Amino acid sequence: MQKTSSSYPDAQRHHERIEQLHRRSDKISQRLKKIDSKIQSLMTQRLVLGLLAFFSALILLLGPEYQMWGWVFLVSLGVFIQRMRVHGRWRRFRRRLETLKLFFERQAQRLKGRLDQFDITPLSSMGAESETEAFLDEDLHLLSRKSSLFQLMNETLTEGGEARLKSWLLKPLTSLGDIKARRAMIESLSQHPGPLIKLCVIGQSQPLRVASTELKSFVGRSLLGPQFKKYALLHMILFPAYLLTLVLQVQGVVGGPLALPIALYALFSLFSLSQVSDSFSKAEDLNQSLEGLKPLLVHVESKPFAFQVACPRLFKNEVSKNLGRLGFYISGLSVQGHFLIHFALNALSPWTYSFAYLAERWRLAHASKLLDTQEDLFELEALLSLALVHHFQSQTWPEWKEQPYLKVSDLYHPLIDRSQVKANSLEMSSESRLALITGSNMSGKSTFLRTVGLNQHLALIGAPVFAREFVSFVAPVMSCLHVSDSLEAGYSSFYAEVRRVKQIIERARNKDSFIYLIDEIFRGTNNRERLKGSQAVVEHLLEHPQILGLISTHDLELTQLGERFQALKNFHFRDEVVEDQLHFSYLIQPGPCPTTNALRIMALEGLPVGHELGGS
Repeated sequence: MQKTSSSYPDAQRHHERIEQLHRRSDKISQRLKKIDSKIQSLMTQRLVLGLLAFFSALILLLGPEYQMWGWVFLVSLGVFIQRMRVHGRWRRFRRRLETLKLFFERQAQRLKGRLDQFDITPLSSMGAESETEAFLDEDLHLLSRKSSLFQLMNETLTEGGEARLKSWLLKPLTSLGDIKARRAMIESLSQHPGPLIKLCVIGQSQPLRVASTELKSFVGRSLLGPQFKKYALLHMILFPAYLLTLVLQVQGVVGGPLALPIALYALFSLFSLSQVSDSFSKAEDLNQSLEGLKPLLVHVESKPFAFQVACPRLFKNEVSKNLGRLGFYISGLSVQGHFLIHFALNALSPWTYSFAYLAERWRLAHASKLLDTQEDLFELEALLSLALVHHFQSQTWPEWKEQPYLKVSDLYHPLIDRSQVKANSLEMSSESRLALITGSNMSGKSTFLRTVGLNQHLALIGAPVFAREFVSFVAPVMSCLHVSDSLEAGYSSFYAEVRRVKQIIERARNKDSFIYLIDEIFRGTNNRERLKGSQAVVEHLLEHPQILGLISTHDLELTQLGERFQALKNFHFRDEVVEDQLHFSYLIQPGPCPTTNALRIMALEGLPVGHELGGS
């Protein structure tokens, strides 16, 4: 029932992994220095070659007797272009190496539990959509804080992937079958860390991070004007007639000036361009979004052994193989940027109409595939984040029981600095379904409740947990850990707590199964009413064997309920005073708390309570 060891179970493995990650980062740093020297050398070469090409061109202008300098100009210009390309490749390679270094550093900081040492700018503004989600978010530190569960695991690459991961964190699974299915995909991915890490590096080194809402908008809008079909039909009739007339005029079969059919077709063609005037910009928007995704898709499609289980539609659609065709159509439309060329081509032929039609046909043929592929990619990103948690941080998977049951061994909080975190153990069932936890201030009661809730929540989203052993049942977490005044709603923190406890009781009356966590129950009212209200709530919750709960309190009188109800078990956290200093073990112990420390804390901080302390 209790744990006396202060070390968490993964400490040694984490220490070795941190050392390994630091060595990798150091090697990359050394390599980056060499690459910087290489890049600097290439920049110098480019400058010298550029100046040589420039001055040789000036010498050529002095007269034909200097024509031998033409070879100097051509060679220096050719080598300059080649060096420029090499320089670009080295810069891209450096960017990926730098991204890989930052990736390893993030994993090391996560293993240390120091999430404030790095920051990933959110791409998605998605947050809690209901009051229940908002409570969980605040109480379990899911999203809203910098040191959050989201920050612990987020390695998504796009706005849509990030939103998918956030949704999973806020909406735990309710079916054991779904939980096991997600776990199976996470395990499958985590067996291939190399392709996972490379996917992260490719995506996170991209200058443009793709927004799913934009791509969905681009895919869903037509590239053509409302009258396109009518004018396209006229082009199909007039363009062959115009060509035939020209041929007949050249052969002398038909008389008249050649300029006449050209002028007539040019007038019609240029007039009809209004129906395709926006085609290029729309197609370019679509292509740019897809170009951001293309490196990710190419990498995923090249590693079916690693990714196919997680995103089958992506492999079926093979979108990346068809992106080159869209690029070709867009290059045909890009003549709009050159007025004279654009004017001439469209005066003589249905140039823009043809390429706009081909691009639109491509969009229609691949729209649903693109959206399906995008959804698979988002799913893969969320799974990838959880798989990296499994690979780098925890190999412990939860076990499941059908009946209300909770057994945790060496359970610890993943968001606390690992040099300070402590591991605890606890076992509960329908026969011991309420753990009443007393203890000194700052002794660890609230943290323990949050640790249980956070790991149960992780188990429900199909993720690994932070413990040596974790056995539970499929039950969502109902929490009342952090309540505050709401100025907008116009009620106090005490009333907010009352409303939250009411929700817990109502769900219990509905025979729902869940795990509830209540920290310092009814802390916002006076001693007498707090005790009476707490006793009534505890007695009522004990009537429901389908739920398990942990309640912390400063009211030692509540512990006496353990004598009346066998299903209530008392636990406590304690402190020791050594040389006028408080020391906390942060380890849960059986039974009611035998000590208090409020007056001691006041005295140590210099408040005039010495006589009260002596009397106590």
